[in-house]
Amino acid sequence: MIELTTAEDKKALYIDTTSRSDMDFQIFIGSRGTGKTFTTLRQFINYRELGKRFIYLRNTDREAKIATTKVGNAFKSINTMYGTDIVGGFSSELGIGTFYDRYGLAEDDKGDGELIGYAFGLSTFAGVRSIDLSDVDTCVFEEFIPEKHVRKMKNRGDAFLNFIETANRNRELNGGKPIRIYLLANAIALDDEILLALNATKEIEEMVRNGEKRRTVRNRHLYIELVEDVGIVAEKRKGALYQLADKEFTESALTANFHNERLYLIQKNFNQRDYKPLISYDDYCVYQNKTNNTLHIAKTKEHAKRHLLKTEFVRFRQLFRGKYILYCGADQITFDSYNTRSAIEQTLKIDR
Repeated sequence: MIELTTAEDKKALYIDTTSRSDMDFQIFIGSRGTGKTFTTLRQFINYRELGKRFIYLRNTDREAKIATTKVGNAFKSINTMYGTDIVGGFSSELGIGTFYDRYGLAEDDKGDGELIGYAFGLSTFAGVRSIDLSDVDTCVFEEFIPEKHVRKMKNRGDAFLNFIETANRNRELNGGKPIRIYLLANAIALDDEILLALNATKEIEEMVRNGEKRRTVRNRHLYIELVEDVGIVAEKRKGALYQLADKEFTESALTANFHNERLYLIQKNFNQRDYKPLISYDDYCVYQNKTNNTLHIAKTKEHAKRHLLKTEFVRFRQLFRGKYILYCGADQITFDSYNTRSAIEQTLKIDR
């Protein structure tokens, strides 16, 4: 067995994801380059000896394929650090990738080595749902929240839940343990479909607003950590890129507070006596402050004089979209919850 602890671990420069929790679903969101991926993947260098296998999951086939190439090998830095030789391959025809541990083989040996893991793209996993993954005990879903400029697959949340169902395949009913799933990402979008599917959005919203970094939800087998307090972050801030970049990029890259989401606009409590209903749509009411004209949107089912049914979403968009953009841009609007904000912005077709 290879000792995984390094000098960097002892200096607390990086997070060690595998020592945090025993929950089945573990979400790690936050700063780039803090060791989320490295410390999650390095446990697999001992899978050859343990006789176990893992799944490396990405949103798309292309991402999964790149991670199994020589250039993009997900284990490249681990191989360098520990002297291991874990290599990958990918069959585009089948939509399945593999990772092999070539420990003990000569460099010119054409043998594959020992199979220790699989690689899949969530976008095409439905095509291989009949596969038997009973030999897998751990899954790593890397960069599960896509960058905002990346075109997103529709119904990713449902696809991920179906993936979990396929991977586990009744193992709990037969007395076995479910696959442990690590979900790793940067703090890009709180309304990501995967977070919504796991009902984790509300939890993370509360954590950010309360300054909470770790949360365990035992009845849902869920652990969430917002990764910021590791030594490497302070060092990275001194680097040339972050000295050059603007605050928006720096805060988004180096913090876990979903800076671009402006969660300070979420105000659960507001004095309704200071507001008057301006317009309502479905179960949502837009209130305007009687004194300073700021807006607050809440899911209250209260109807304004101008009330629109859910089927009248086009009319609501015509009447309110321009005002919404103006007020939101000036931070002159608040919401009773992040879900309310997401629902309204989806209706108004607002891109953030």
